Amino acid sequence: MIKALWQKAWPHVLAISIFLVIAIAYCKPALQGKVLNQSDVQHWKGMAQQSFEYKEKTGHFPLWTNSAFSGMPTYNIAMESPYAFNPTIGFLHNYVFTLGLPKPVNFFFLACLMTYLLLMVAGVSPWIGILGAISYTYSTYDPIIVAVGHDTKMICIAYAPAVLSGLWLIFKKRYLTGTVLLSLFAAMIIWQTHIQVVYYTFILALFAGAGLLIQAIVNKETKHAIIATSLAAISGLIALGVNSANIWPALIKIAMVLGITYVLAIVTYDLFVRSTIIGFVLSGGRRPRALFTTAGAAASTQTDHSPSHPSGSSDCWTTSAGLVWSDPSTGPAAQNPDHWP
Repeated sequence: MIKALWQKAWPHVLAISIFLVIAIAYCKPALQGKVLNQSDVQHWKGMAQQSFEYKEKTGHFPLWTNSAFSGMPTYNIAMESPYAFNPTIGFLHNYVFTLGLPKPVNFFFLACLMTYLLLMVAGVSPWIGILGAISYTYSTYDPIIVAVGHDTKMICIAYAPAVLSGLWLIFKKRYLTGTVLLSLFAAMIIWQTHIQVVYYTFILALFAGAGLLIQAIVNKETKHAIIATSLAAISGLIALGVNSANIWPALIKIAMVLGITYVLAIVTYDLFVRSTIIGFVLSGGRRPRALFTTAGAAASTQTDHSPSHPSGSSDCWTTSAGLVWSDPSTGPAAQNPDHWP
């Protein structure tokens, strides 16, 4: 039994070992006590310095800081560590999925591991999975963002394939395993509070889930489609619930932005409608003239819709509202630019 189990497990053990060796070799200076010179981390230290000084005096972080832009809340700059809100998730991330490796070795190892998981769920061979995981992890963009200090972004990119793997397992009718993995890895990626990559991952999961749902409906598996969709939704709610204390301020911020956007849209639409009505009334009920027209068409329009021409000029005409209009190319404004407002 142990021999049969080992026959199945050894390719995956070898894959994990390869990921570990490559990550260590790629980030060897991290094992020699050196750290990356990350510009964004340095900028963060500058923004957070005031908050840390405040904490030294009072024992807690302030809720507002003047060190970022013209002033903003501190919950995304310097607040209590997420470990305080989710010690279990912090332990899983730091000591299980990344093996306690130093930064940035842990970033690359984690991305390889999670991409390999997705490829195994997809059914490819372990050897292709190893190559695919290495290609995803060491693509040009990932080392660049690590070098400049986008730590949470890189971690979210690493967890994104694992989120998709959980969703895929659910639609493969492995309901329990898929629900557990989707809930876990969705919670892990939300825990980083990098809303941008979380949003991108949600879009990927949405389209992937829609494709799998359509496939189930085409195969006349309506019951399976309903169960899978329900479990995926429940997994998302669990992930949000686990991180509720951590992301609540961000959710309030998003709600405020959406509310303000809605109000601005309503106001803009109202102004557009009002200005259109006023312009229609002032034009004497006529349709507005074309913005761009030929000289012949302009002359024809003036002749048809101009009951009177002041000053004997055919380049001007008066509407029933009493307003004098002229064509900017042939009217008085063309001869006297100062006359045109």
